[in-house]
Amino acid sequence: MQQVSMVFESEQEQLRDVVKDLVRVASPTSRVREVAEFETGHDAELWRRLARDVGVAGLVIPEHLGGSGVSFAEQAVVLESLGAGLAGSAFLSSAVIATHALLAADDEATSGPLLEALASGERLATLAYVEPTCSWHLDDVSMSARADGPTTYRLTGTKAFVLNGASADSLIVVARTDEGPTLFLLDETDRVARTPMTVLDATWPMDTVTFDGAAATRVGAAGAAADFLAPVLDIARTAVALDAVGGVQQCLDMSVEHARTREQFGRPIGSFQAVKHACADMLIHTETARSTAYDATAAAVRDLAALPVAAAAAKAASADSYRDVAAETVQVHGGIGFTWEHDAHLYFRRAQSSALFLGTADAHRALLADRLAF
Repeated sequence: MQQVSMVFESEQEQLRDVVKDLVRVASPTSRVREVAEFETGHDAELWRRLARDVGVAGLVIPEHLGGSGVSFAEQAVVLESLGAGLAGSAFLSSAVIATHALLAADDEATSGPLLEALASGERLATLAYVEPTCSWHLDDVSMSARADGPTTYRLTGTKAFVLNGASADSLIVVARTDEGPTLFLLDETDRVARTPMTVLDATWPMDTVTFDGAAATRVGAAGAAADFLAPVLDIARTAVALDAVGGVQQCLDMSVEHARTREQFGRPIGSFQAVKHACADMLIHTETARSTAYDATAAAVRDLAALPVAAAAAKAASADSYRDVAAETVQVHGGIGFTWEHDAHLYFRRAQSSALFLGTADAHRALLADRLAF
């Protein structure tokens, strides 16, 4: 298989810089800590500026629905910039995962109004997929959907690890009908209970959502989710890997700067061999995460046939790299790195959440082996 490489265009690099500058000004780590204490874990003011001033909410939504109609490449640079700042934004859950799921269902008559609202940033959505079994295999989706009309159903069951579940206005739910896994849209909260989960990283808030005969509208044909959700999950894997690239690079930059300026025994600690080796290893991890994430991005933009392998590889590599680099960042910073006052632990927590969301690194290595037919 020929590897696809990703080179971002000048306009995309400009978008990266704009988002990075906005996050630096509007969401410093002091603000990240504040937002983490919110019940929803969502920074509504940051989202308003991202959606209104920069237009990130509707990047991949077609122009006739109020979006920009561009590619996943633009979303990629936004994801990396937001990951670097640990911004408390619903961009990943709403603008990326939920939006791609709705677009993949190809049912504009049903999802069109919501897509317009998502493009403007007026509403937020999230995908409720995995269940308390923690399995991301579509065959393991067991939540039931009972027909209540031609396109209306009643959903009963529980979804877990719903990213930004508390702040989402609309829920995009995968449930099982007699025909098989099907996508549903819920705009109402009647007979829906959302319970915050205790998570290590409060900047990625997750909820358990319980449905007790909740009314929902089918999106796409009954049983058709099996045909279009696999690429959506690969987009999600790539998106999480890109978020990790931003975090890994920030950890490396923090560590190198500390090693350059912190002195012991009259010399910078970066001159000590052990610290040099640690920073060198961190650089290797950073470039590994970036190269695999960019390969998956290129596949998503130009060669969807290559995406299943590239996305699995990117998710596995980013999970390992982020975990190791975040842990090493704490070590390089010494005693201060272990304190709550320092930002190192914020990245360590995000690294753990990133490694588990959508499945572990080992699970993705197994998925990669399966997709390569090893």
